[in-house]
Amino acid sequence: MLKMMTQRLNIVHKISSNLRLYTTKPTFQQLGISNTLCSRLNSEFHIESPTKAQSLFIPPILKGQDLFIRDRTGTGKTFGIALALSSFDKPTPPRKSIQSLYIVPNQELAVQIGSWLQRLLPDAPTSSPVESNVFQTSKTMVGTPGHLLDLIQQGRLNIDELNSIILDEADQALRLPKRFASLRDQQRRAQHPKPAQILIESIFDNLPRHSEKPQLVVSSATLNRPIRHWLKQRQWMYNPLFVDITEGTQLDDDADSPNVNHHCLLLSDDTIRNIKPYEEDSEPVEVERSVVDFEDTDDRVLENLAILKQVENVRHGILFVGAFTSTADIKRRLEVHNVESKDIRDYVPGQPISPNTLWIANEFSARGMDIPDVSHVFILGRPSSVAAYLHMAGRTGRLTPKGFGQGKVFSIVRDSGRTESSMQTMYNLMNVPVKQYEHIE
Repeated sequence: MLKMMTQRLNIVHKISSNLRLYTTKPTFQQLGISNTLCSRLNSEFHIESPTKAQSLFIPPILKGQDLFIRDRTGTGKTFGIALALSSFDKPTPPRKSIQSLYIVPNQELAVQIGSWLQRLLPDAPTSSPVESNVFQTSKTMVGTPGHLLDLIQQGRLNIDELNSIILDEADQALRLPKRFASLRDQQRRAQHPKPAQILIESIFDNLPRHSEKPQLVVSSATLNRPIRHWLKQRQWMYNPLFVDITEGTQLDDDADSPNVNHHCLLLSDDTIRNIKPYEEDSEPVEVERSVVDFEDTDDRVLENLAILKQVENVRHGILFVGAFTSTADIKRRLEVHNVESKDIRDYVPGQPISPNTLWIANEFSARGMDIPDVSHVFILGRPSSVAAYLHMAGRTGRLTPKGFGQGKVFSIVRDSGRTESSMQTMYNLMNVPVKQYEHIE
């Protein structure tokens, strides 16, 4: 244990030594960002100073070092990486080969990062779109693994001069077997690698002779040890730094954390109630529950959601449903309850959003998305994992130029079987305090 603590202190010291510690509040210029980019940050995004995480990871990126980045959702990781890549882009004619490849898990995030780069680099020439939802400047390309892999295999994307690879939301992109996965699941994953793995393997396997290995930056709010170990085993990274701002928890209650309240409401055929507080030392009690025979998106669930939205002062909200749920069907059924909603895939970064908008998404389509001024997140049904909940809840309470915003997260789950116990365990693992909703008995 002492050895592990010493290693952690050494990592933190190594990362912080060039910054004179974070307490000195370095400027973007001190981190290596040009005056021109700093002016764009101020005029376009009203950002004047870096976050703690950005202060730690921007200098190593600019130096070309391999890097793991883990910080809470909504703290500016993705934007900071895009900013660092912008420092490599100059207003010169497009090159034969791109120099930076930004791999993201969904098209929505690719479009968002592309819009950021466009605002940061208004003078950098951009090529005509080579593929839908793939963004390219003179030196950087942003896209999903499948799209980028197709472009390379078709000979439409030259990577002979590639210097940097960014793998954002790495846990979703790689989808490794869970910690205690069966041997069969592990073998199936080995036989069917994900597009992100195939893409990076093809890049490293086909490097031009005598060329240097490209820098690899891997980022996620839920970048756990098995993923880091797996990546190191691939020999894609050389002595990577690990910038970890979470300090062992995802939602610490400190000055650098968002102000988000978490609620969990349990719904049965004729009642709705708050989840009971978790009591660590209490003996598990088997409670006789009536069989709940409706689905997570049943009309009575949507009706309670509509009432909840009316009671709450929802500026902009995101509604999370199952991955295989029809967004068009949910939208149509919400209209019956006078709730106007939109598919999150229709969100266009930078365009004005009408008040009280409710965006419909699933945990994959909204991964990494940064929609401004989201005050509420509604989750229908039990999350598939702790990581899934963290990323969904992280769409509110995000960092703004004025600091972290405030938000609320409501989980609406069916009151059946061991649902309550499972939800209590999940919140406890995350060290998330669940508040009793005052409008529910």
